[in-house]
Amino acid sequence: MRHAKLVSGTLIGVAVALILFGALAVPASAVQLTVGAQGQFTTIQSAIEAAQSGDTIFIGPGTYVENVAVNKPLTIAAASTRPTIQAADSSKDVFAVTSAGVRIEGLKVTGGASGIAILNTSRCTITNLIATNNARAVYLVHSANNEITYSNLAGNGYGVYSDYSSNNNINFNNATGEKGAGNALGDGIYLNYGGSNQITNNELSANHVYGLSLYHSIRNIISKNTISDKNTSAFDSARDPTTTRSPLTRSAGTRNLVL
Repeated sequence: MRHAKLVSGTLIGVAVALILFGALAVPASAVQLTVGAQGQFTTIQSAIEAAQSGDTIFIGPGTYVENVAVNKPLTIAAASTRPTIQAADSSKDVFAVTSAGVRIEGLKVTGGASGIAILNTSRCTITNLIATNNARAVYLVHSANNEITYSNLAGNGYGVYSDYSSNNNINFNNATGEKGAGNALGDGIYLNYGGSNQITNNELSANHVYGLSLYHSIRNIISKNTISDKNTSAFDSARDPTTTRSPLTRSAGTRNLVL
């Protein structure tokens, strides 16, 4: 009898331990944080510092003067009316994203070196953005598998400026009226050593020089874009690397698929 009681007690103890372990193993649920006059935080950066991976930060209406660093996977979105985030230091990016898995949605970004810079990372989504009066609306650097969609990127130096970035989707954006800066050309979309990107359904007209430029960029899929109004609508250096500027065509020498 005593032995049976000991076995029973041991089994109960094991069961309790397993229940406790299971409770501890359940990941914490994502949290929603708020920024603004009625929010938990007055700055976006302070909310990011308090957030955990997977959390969502909602930004209330108004203008926020900040340069924001995003170093963890978060969703950062407008709470209701679109807020404006203006660079505190115009020589720096409004948002500098260095974490994979970041989503930025429904904001207006202005006055920075880049509206959104995606730096050495992947799987980020930029959507429903307004970016204006930046040197670059969106800047991709050594980054892959990101999405830039349904955004108004008009009125910057460049719409999308991509350096050594591949496998990104740049779709359904407006990148018009890009004016360059200093000696910069001012293109709607500029790819520098970029491969296997998809560029579709973008409005790329009325830019300072080109709607679309590809410099040493291959295996990109380019389709259903509107490019008109200015000198040469598009340029692909892969067609003839010795030529500074030439029209983009379906020639096999371009090494990009133009549909």
